[in-house]
Amino acid sequence: MTFGKVCTLFFLSVYTAYIGTLLVLDVKPVKFFWGFSTIAIPAIEVAFFAGLTIALWQLRTTRLRFLMLLLLPVPLAVLSSVYAVQLGSMVIASDYITPLAMDNMTEKQYIMRVEVAAAIAFLALFWGSLFLFAWKDLPRSDQPRLSGKAWACTGLVTVLYLGSFDASSKNSEYPDLLRPDLAPFTGLVHTADIFFNGHEPSLEMVRLARRVGRGEVTPPFEFDPKAEYPFARDSLGAGPLPFAKVENGAAPLNVVVIFAEGFSARLMNTYGGKYADLTPNLNSFAETAMVVDGYYNHTAATFRGLQGQLTSGYPLAGGASKWEDWDGAEGNPEDARSSLRDRSLARILNQRGYKSVFLSPHTDKNPLNTMLRALDFDKVYSLESLPELLGGPVPEHPEIPLGAVTDETVFQGLRSLLEAHEQSGTDQPLFAATYNIGTHAFIDAAPDGLHFHDGDNSALNRFHEFDRAVGSFLEYFVNSPSADNTILIFTADHASYPEPPVVRALQEPSYRQYFVDRIPLIIHAPHVALPRTLQANNRTSLALAPSILHLLEIDDVPNAFLGRSLFDGSENKAGGMAAFGAEFYRIDTDGVDLLHGPQDDAKTNEFIYSIKYFYDLGRQNKLFRQEQLLN
Repeated sequence: MTFGKVCTLFFLSVYTAYIGTLLVLDVKPVKFFWGFSTIAIPAIEVAFFAGLTIALWQLRTTRLRFLMLLLLPVPLAVLSSVYAVQLGSMVIASDYITPLAMDNMTEKQYIMRVEVAAAIAFLALFWGSLFLFAWKDLPRSDQPRLSGKAWACTGLVTVLYLGSFDASSKNSEYPDLLRPDLAPFTGLVHTADIFFNGHEPSLEMVRLARRVGRGEVTPPFEFDPKAEYPFARDSLGAGPLPFAKVENGAAPLNVVVIFAEGFSARLMNTYGGKYADLTPNLNSFAETAMVVDGYYNHTAATFRGLQGQLTSGYPLAGGASKWEDWDGAEGNPEDARSSLRDRSLARILNQRGYKSVFLSPHTDKNPLNTMLRALDFDKVYSLESLPELLGGPVPEHPEIPLGAVTDETVFQGLRSLLEAHEQSGTDQPLFAATYNIGTHAFIDAAPDGLHFHDGDNSALNRFHEFDRAVGSFLEYFVNSPSADNTILIFTADHASYPEPPVVRALQEPSYRQYFVDRIPLIIHAPHVALPRTLQANNRTSLALAPSILHLLEIDDVPNAFLGRSLFDGSENKAGGMAAFGAEFYRIDTDGVDLLHGPQDDAKTNEFIYSIKYFYDLGRQNKLFRQEQLLN
């Protein structure tokens, strides 16, 4: 068999694998549809790479033989690698590779499965075999050459393929007719362009700032474009709490926030979830506290989710890339701290006399812990230091290859922290927050953990196991002295990622396959008479930090918060908005919608450009005065 035939068969097999995978997938990417963009454009790009490879082979000469040998595997390796990565992402994550996925490339430990390793090994073996085949066949000159028609076809395919890259920008009237971003290779190029260039300042953003300055537009967030620091304010402006005081309410109050990893509100029966017995302990806690509904995550994933809630802003950078340059143990904390351009809840409470602590499941040098230190927590407990709280070695989660403690260990540590604080007799109030790893996407509950019903859905298993772990802490808390002097808040860093097990578990008419969803917010506050429920009216987790300060009746604090307290009675302008870098979602009474930019209405675009303005000021270090941040 000639080299040309081998190449043709290989590229046909790549295209067949692509179509076959999409046919058998029961959970497809949310933006996927069968049409020209998902059938013809992939065929064109496969034909382009096949033609490029065969053309390189045909152009070989005695002088260029070794150069051709080196170049020949490149088109095959590039195309097959991209298709393997995109198909793997569709199978495991039910989506194409997105800018958010590129933000979180350091989290690949959660998706490195046996089948992924096997696919990589197969491709490496094939490339090696093809290289040897080409080497053996290289000296032959009696193979048939490409005809003029074949070269013409190759040229036509090249023109069609290169033209498809820019086609969508000229197709605004029928945006779904030609979507090269839905083809594996051109889609990855499109994603990379957004990832690297999608945050640049735009002319529309500048125009919005000018219109706000002239008083022609009321922006969704308060800012003054004429000021040196447009988003900086001297106070929250929240006003008095609308709740009656409880006379025996203790002061000063401790604050504990539990950030559950990737936890949508619809998982809980309290929020209308369809699994009455999935989270019985959280449901029981909700019966004794205030349940906030209509409350959504405003960003994702974990890095943005934690930073965004603790600073009430939209972090531009996501994933570990911003933080991995600072070693969690040996790096200069001031370097990391000074890189943070806005003011965190921990920093504000520290200045009010609080001791701030974060319990993280990760190793000490994990970039997430570096970020938490930059958020100015006095102490970040990690896999290495949690034994200090628990008085001995701690078990690691068996599903996390790079090391992390179990959810149960995190909550045991939180209990020990509160007990030690109670026993110390100190008057210094405590601000503690936790994050767990056991509910992370793509993993199952531990083999010896609690499984839900028959255990065939990994997502339901891990959420059920988490409920058991947090339930032990909640049972302790409600019967402890801390219940009388501590505000306890249960929420999430972001919604559940819509991987296939989550989509299967949560599928219902109101569910949309986005990384934006209602998240729980359940508040126990012993010093005020809270209502049983509170409707957030589509507000987002931007409101968390200002709401906590409002509960503590702290108002006169300089800040650059985008959110407002849930309790101040202010109007929720334009609904809500979630943003992951250059990806934007509108949140309103109809649910969540992915936005497409210029095709959206004027008010929506004002929201988008306001967020981009916030991004740009963050890049310029113009969110808050540096001396106020560090003091």
